[in-house]
Amino acid sequence: MLIILRLSHLLLISLIMAWAAHAAEFQRHFDGSDVALMGMGLYEYLGEEIYLGALYGNTAATEVSAQTVHKIQMRVLADSLSARRFNRLWLDAFALNSEREERSHLSNEIMAFGEMLEMDLVRGDKIDFDFLMPTKSMSVTIVWSPA
Repeated sequence: MLIILRLSHLLLISLIMAWAAHAAEFQRHFDGSDVALMGMGLYEYLGEEIYLGALYGNTAATEVSAQTVHKIQMRVLADSLSARRFNRLWLDAFALNSEREERSHLSNEIMAFGEMLEMDLVRGDKIDFDFLMPTKSMSVTIVWSPA
């Protein structure tokens, strides 16, 4: 009985993981279209897992670029992430991964995004960045997980 119970748990866990993987493979873009997973990455800071980032884009794209990525999603993995700490990590990451001219040109937008988040984040929260190509604008959606 114990072996059958464990096997049924393993089967259930496998089905849940398969469903989650399929759900992660495609996402709904802000404009209602489907976008495909192009890549994922884990952001760690001093050995702590902070968030999982995913890039979604055109299903016909063969490479990741500003023209092919239509959505970026961040899923919080840290148990707790204060708004202040998130802002600091955001600014540090942008400073390390961009050129001085780019930071100078986008400084107002970078600061505005960092100041937009006023509530703390917890494990399971997600932030969606949907790029709206015709207008060259972006929609940012924050979904807090149930407490």
